[in-house]
Amino acid sequence: QENSTLVFLPPTKTMVRSRPPTEIFDDATIDTLGALSGSIGLSSISDSYSSMNTDGINLTNKRTAVHGRNQQIGLLQASYQSVTHHGRQVCIVKGTSGTGKTALVHTLREPVAETDGYFVEGKWCEVKTRAPFAAIVEALSDLCDLVAQSEDAMNCRKRLQDIVGADLSFLSGLFSSTNLLPPTSKDTIPFSQQDLDKASNVPARFILALKNFLRALSSPKHPIVFFLDDIQWADEASQGIIKALATDFEFNHVLFVFAFRLANDNEAPYPQWTKQPTNISIELRNLDSRSVNAMVASVLELDQNATRELSVVVETKTGSNPFAIKQFLDLLHSERLLKKDATTKWKWNIDTVIRKTSYSDNVVGLVVQKVARLRKDLREMLILASMLGFHFYTELLTKVVEDIVNDKSGVDDFFSSIKMEPAPNRSYEVIVSWMLDMAAKEGLVERTSPTEYKFNHDRIQAAFYHTLSAESKQRMHLRMARVWKRKFGSLGNAVFHVADHTNRGKKQLSTDAERLDLLTVNATAGKAALDLFAFRTALEYFGVTDSMDSAWVWKHAHDLMIEVMGNSARAANYLGQHSKAEKACLLVIENAKCAEDKKVAYQMLVSSYAAQNTFSCALDIGHNALKECTNVSLSRNPGVIDVQRNLTRTRSLLKHKSDQELLQIPMVSKDDISFHTKILGSHSLHALMMDEQNLATLGFLRLMQMSLTEGVTAESTPTATMMYGICELTLGSYEKADRFGKLALQMLETYESKQCVCLTKSLAYGMLLHWRLNHAELHQPLYESFDIGLKQYDFQFAHFSMGLYMYSRLHSGVVLGGLETEMQVMLDRVRPFNQESLMLWALPPLQTVHCLRGDADDPAILSGDAMEEGPFIEKAIEAKNYSGVAAARLMKLILAFNFRYTPEAKNMEELLRTDAGKSLKLHFNNLQLHLYSGLTCFHLYQKNHPRKYLRRAKQSIQHFKQLKKIGCPTAAVYLSLLEAEAAAATKKKTASVIAKFEEAIAMARAANLLNTEGLALELAGFAIANDDHTRSQDFLEQAVQTYRRWGARSKVRWLEGQIHNYRSMWAHFEGVRMRESSRFPPSPCQTTAAYRALDE
Repeated sequence: QENSTLVFLPPTKTMVRSRPPTEIFDDATIDTLGALSGSIGLSSISDSYSSMNTDGINLTNKRTAVHGRNQQIGLLQASYQSVTHHGRQVCIVKGTSGTGKTALVHTLREPVAETDGYFVEGKWCEVKTRAPFAAIVEALSDLCDLVAQSEDAMNCRKRLQDIVGADLSFLSGLFSSTNLLPPTSKDTIPFSQQDLDKASNVPARFILALKNFLRALSSPKHPIVFFLDDIQWADEASQGIIKALATDFEFNHVLFVFAFRLANDNEAPYPQWTKQPTNISIELRNLDSRSVNAMVASVLELDQNATRELSVVVETKTGSNPFAIKQFLDLLHSERLLKKDATTKWKWNIDTVIRKTSYSDNVVGLVVQKVARLRKDLREMLILASMLGFHFYTELLTKVVEDIVNDKSGVDDFFSSIKMEPAPNRSYEVIVSWMLDMAAKEGLVERTSPTEYKFNHDRIQAAFYHTLSAESKQRMHLRMARVWKRKFGSLGNAVFHVADHTNRGKKQLSTDAERLDLLTVNATAGKAALDLFAFRTALEYFGVTDSMDSAWVWKHAHDLMIEVMGNSARAANYLGQHSKAEKACLLVIENAKCAEDKKVAYQMLVSSYAAQNTFSCALDIGHNALKECTNVSLSRNPGVIDVQRNLTRTRSLLKHKSDQELLQIPMVSKDDISFHTKILGSHSLHALMMDEQNLATLGFLRLMQMSLTEGVTAESTPTATMMYGICELTLGSYEKADRFGKLALQMLETYESKQCVCLTKSLAYGMLLHWRLNHAELHQPLYESFDIGLKQYDFQFAHFSMGLYMYSRLHSGVVLGGLETEMQVMLDRVRPFNQESLMLWALPPLQTVHCLRGDADDPAILSGDAMEEGPFIEKAIEAKNYSGVAAARLMKLILAFNFRYTPEAKNMEELLRTDAGKSLKLHFNNLQLHLYSGLTCFHLYQKNHPRKYLRRAKQSIQHFKQLKKIGCPTAAVYLSLLEAEAAAATKKKTASVIAKFEEAIAMARAANLLNTEGLALELAGFAIANDDHTRSQDFLEQAVQTYRRWGARSKVRWLEGQIHNYRSMWAHFEGVRMRESSRFPPSPCQTTAAYRALDE
């Protein structure tokens, strides 16, 4: 006990289960113990074992079959049989209190044991602590014990190491069992503070670790039944984990069973996720008359014909509730209305039973009646036990009893019956154990191990707990907090128990020392919950300061309040409660005694505003942080001269330095410099997101200078190096951009960077290295960046990487059906993090795919299931996310051109020439921007629009010629297509136009760009429609087949409609020509005008 870890409530049960108390103590032993009670100092109960049942029989302890549930048992067993072969299954068992949900699930124990499976369970209770993940950890601890005792233990340890990896040390700190998991070192910090700074309201990494843990231990030889009971009382963090487990289809050989109490009185309705169609739902109702009779006969061990009359009364009195039936029968027995005759058969007088018993339409009424009839000393002992939890240790209960006995103040006279002095050489442990065995005989509790008991039903625990007055409860909770602290010495192992007991009794605190202790305990518990990703629980602990006098607490616990408010802001940010985070940070800044106190507050404020996409506020706060907490001088609105001056200085520092020399610069050793780089780095990034190019460039140049002079940091220097490469690229130096982009990626590996990996990789491949790579070579690193961002809670750039990946896949011409599924899977991974404000990069390509696939009402409008165009653009503009606006408008331009919405295409082309469009200047979407801008301008020029569109189109051609020179593989394909369209627009000879388009088609086909190949075929068909009907029709039909292979159903339908119109026009012109050829042929002007009318 001294060396075990008791972090959670209820404590972990050991694998070696003791026999039920009814099997340990027979009636003769009970009589002997009763005679000995006087010698152990328990004179008040020395007369008999129980005043309720003088014959020593308790009907609630009778082990009987589960009646009236054959169909439900069959469903459970069939579900278990299915997971023994393959897959996973989820069963939801629901019903009102006392309908036998737990007993039903326990019918699986025998078939699971027969097949060498593992049956593990955990339970939440109504009277509970806020200890996070209590029942989940209880079940997983049992699983550890079972596996450790199996023959497969060695293989399981190896699988855990391979699958769970580094997170195994974190999980081993949660489970009290060390037989299976490696011991946890006190120095082990599996999650850094930077990791926690980027977490979310759902503990995603913890969930991933738990999933991997279950996957490693489940197998066809050892399938797992994972049972969680009374999930309606689970804390919010646990609810998130339950939902994640229940909706994950990647498990094999695991049956999840979740029991949930249906809404009754003030209880909440069950969650929506339990209604998934793939779940097996079992709803338990009260028994029918036949099942009631069978149950009564089974309990009384009589024939059903003999109990039929009594069963009618029992059904009427209990409402056919299984739990109430047993309680009612035991009540009849204790009232001696049900007793055994000389032949040991049960006898009763039905008229007497009806007359002397009352109706009870709920379970609570019967339990309360039973509690009221208990001996006073036994009732008081169980009241204390109920305050310790559904599961409780005899040792802790003994300590509480001892504390009450030794208290001479008289404030707890309610417990006067148990204030007895033990006889010499006898301990309180003997007394407590003796009384608990009495309670077990009454069917109130059950021994689950040599040192632990549990209540037989949560209603029994609640009945005892609510016996006390509110004031008495408060005093007893404070007493139990003291017992927990004395037991463990420090708060480490008992922090949640101590904090919860203290909080329940805080109204009884009167001295300053006690109030400071309340704050300290809650600060410790909140930090422990924060480390476990139980963010809402942490916020509840930190919220204890709301009920305290602000001026007093800041005066007497200034340093502790700085810590509490900082952690409170962090937890609030995780939950998306940014106004609460802002309030906490402003309190810190207001009460700070020095700049050091403000650092964490400024960091949290910047993170909060960035999470809301309000980068302007983040910039203002970052500027204040640099001004007040660092020696870095940075103008809020720098000019070009400032940027040029710092660029010159950075170049001089980099002069003659090789990549190897840059990689060998020592790490920064000063904490203040590390803070400077962190704030400066985030400040520069937010300026970049706001398209404040001068400020962003200046910030990253200063960051690069600090790395070169003060030392590098693993989280800032790779980003600064990458951004310096972007700065050089802006000036047209593709060689330097390529060098520093690759150097930034090398730094990530050399420094073993944990932070900013997603940011550095996504920008390196999205803005620096893509000029020399084709789309297929971008897919893997961008997806890796997205995956890393999610695991490190870098949501901002995880979403950015996801958007880049989606755009890259879309532009590369992969089959749209598979791409649509892939996009949905990625979105499903990010949606649990509730970061809707960061979806500006991901939704436009998804909606574009929907439109091309034919899943939107109007394929040329960027609206549908994924997003609505108008509100989306407005939201992006409001957030000043101009690059997101530009990307959305680019998708709209692509759709408008593909479906020839000429006015909309013209409007988008004009808008993308503004500052918002310039934000894509270095982005790899820049290639698509110039391609579709050039094609749109050629199209507009051919519609008798001004010659400026021809000039713009030729500018796109020049752009691709420059990119082709530096080795951009995709530029050659796009250049060929634009040159072919230029030949058609400028009325080159038909043969020349066909040759140009055939070259473009061949290049697109060689590059495996289905979308570009289909577009080239389509444009070729339209370009020669006036001159070569046969060849035009051939090109257009090939385009239809190519679009069909690509999966663009709406494009296929649109193009088939155009072909039909052209065929009709060709047939009409042919008829006219045949009829009037004898008089005069149509002039070229007439023919061209007719085709232009058709095109319009």
